[in-house]
Amino acid sequence: MVTGSKVAAVYAEALLGVASEDGSLREVETELSDLCALIVGGPEIWAYFRSPVVEPSAKVSLLKKVLGGKARPILLNFLCVLARRRRMEILPGLPLVYSQLLDAKISRRRVQVRSVRPLESAEEGRLREVLGNTLKAEIELQAAVDPELVGGLVISAGDLLFDGSVSRKLALMREAMLGHKIFGEEYYEN
Repeated sequence: MVTGSKVAAVYAEALLGVASEDGSLREVETELSDLCALIVGGPEIWAYFRSPVVEPSAKVSLLKKVLGGKARPILLNFLCVLARRRRMEILPGLPLVYSQLLDAKISRRRVQVRSVRPLESAEEGRLREVLGNTLKAEIELQAAVDPELVGGLVISAGDLLFDGSVSRKLALMREAMLGHKIFGEEYYEN
């Protein structure tokens, strides 16, 4: 049996192909995320669309009535295909899967940066440039403030981690100092 994430990947890949032909990869990413949040975020709306009792034709009709002329035609058609094939249950995970596929297609890396204070735009730009050259990818920074760092930065991108924080350096110093006994063994036994 095919799992929901595999099914979502198949549909997301198809949508990515159509969006690529249309030249609207990023726009589709943003709008897909917004539409999924709208549909899944409303308990009554989501209950309607994931209900096996409601006929697919009724779901398609509602989608066309509400989103016709407002949503990108590619996305409206895509949602209608999901409704017709009774695959609306994959909607919550679809934006993430699409974004991951798009990241791979356009060589984009999502990088989390934690700092003790908010980064200024010039600092973000320089960091994006250095990371882009190092990782050979377009960089999307996700910055967060973490006062526990004391100073410096913690940068993570997938399985890569650079911890240049003052708190980490202090912890390393503490470990090094505790590892070296200055006085004799008997001094530390108490």
